[in-house]
Amino acid sequence: MVDLERREQFEDEGAHFESRYFLTLVWLPPAESSDRASRFLYEGRERDGPDPHGILNAFIDRSDRLLALLDGFMPEAAWLNDGETLTYLHSTISTRNQRVRVPEIPMHLDALLVDQPLSGGLEPKLGEAFLKTLTITGFPSRTFPGILDDLNRLAMPYRWSTRAILLDKTDATKVLTKIRRQWFAKRKSIASIVREVMTNEASVLVDNDAANKAADADLALQSLGADDVGQAYITATITVWDGSASIATEKLRLVEKIIQGRDFTCMAETLNAVEAWLGSLPGHVYANVRLPRSRP
Repeated sequence: MVDLERREQFEDEGAHFESRYFLTLVWLPPAESSDRASRFLYEGRERDGPDPHGILNAFIDRSDRLLALLDGFMPEAAWLNDGETLTYLHSTISTRNQRVRVPEIPMHLDALLVDQPLSGGLEPKLGEAFLKTLTITGFPSRTFPGILDDLNRLAMPYRWSTRAILLDKTDATKVLTKIRRQWFAKRKSIASIVREVMTNEASVLVDNDAANKAADADLALQSLGADDVGQAYITATITVWDGSASIATEKLRLVEKIIQGRDFTCMAETLNAVEAWLGSLPGHVYANVRLPRSRP
């Protein structure tokens, strides 16, 4: 009897929420200039322009290698089929919860997936629902598993999106070197530098905050050079929605209270609300790119 009551309560519509986790991989194909350069290094390549089939096969191979790594500690992870992929993509741009079947001719997916208009402005709307987005701007020095589990106890749906734009070692070195140089130059003001030149004496007072940040950038360069860590642009957002603007604002306030209570820093998007929402969509790598870099 107890198990039957639990089953009825679990299956009751609207009485519970289920968490679903998706990992989307995006790879930018190499530029045509790199393909032209490779023809000077290898013989027997007479093809003009990049090979789309070779690029696709390389992406599939890297994706399979990543799934093999995840299978070691997440054996339940699996690739979505075509129908599941379309259903997932539809759920990110619509407030309607429904399955999307693959058409006989898989084309015009933009018209197939979109069923609600997006209205911009300070309070964007998706269909009849007001969108409220919160962007994570800073992380605590220490975390632990389930640090934000209280979000799952809120009686409302939400969508958390974390985007990582990974940098290769060369690009990361350039970025960190520029940051270190900028903070190192801010240790002393222009007046202090002129005074040192005129008096031939080193200034005693320096900006310790700038010096510490320059040292932090130098430490990041050392860790990067030793291949201990990598660098990435991390953008984490939380989106809530409701047909009432006041209720959507209250939902966002509850989310913000929990996140700030765990020593995260965040901001409710206003002028950047549309860009923040676009940046949370899978495959969108240009909108709402946040600085500084993070170590994955």
